[in-house]
Amino acid sequence: MEGGRRPPHPNGPPSITDPEDKGQQKVLNRYREAAAEFQTGNVPPTMTGYWLMKREQASAERTWTNVDSSLAWLSKVYADNPPMERSDGLMAYCGLDLKMEYASDVLPRGVDVSSTVSGHD
Repeated sequence: MEGGRRPPHPNGPPSITDPEDKGQQKVLNRYREAAAEFQTGNVPPTMTGYWLMKREQASAERTWTNVDSSLAWLSKVYADNPPMERSDGLMAYCGLDLKMEYASDVLPRGVDVSSTVSGHD
């Protein structure tokens, strides 16, 4: 669900003004469910930087300061999870050469690059 791709709202859950209102309770329950999904789910978040907010999914082992080692990791993930094939036989995502060229350009400038290539991460 889309809610699992977004972190909890910075102002917290919605307020319940009428404890008897089932609609308000339903909204609050869905908020809590989405907040839990975000923390524990493996669905890619809407923004790459949100990975850092996901407990136990951001770690020093998954953060690189050397461009060459990050490119090697990216290449391995891409090879292990090739892009899906569309029903018309065309690729659904860019090829590894284009992805590596882009990553080589932007990583040294501090831009995030996602390993997501076919719904995997």
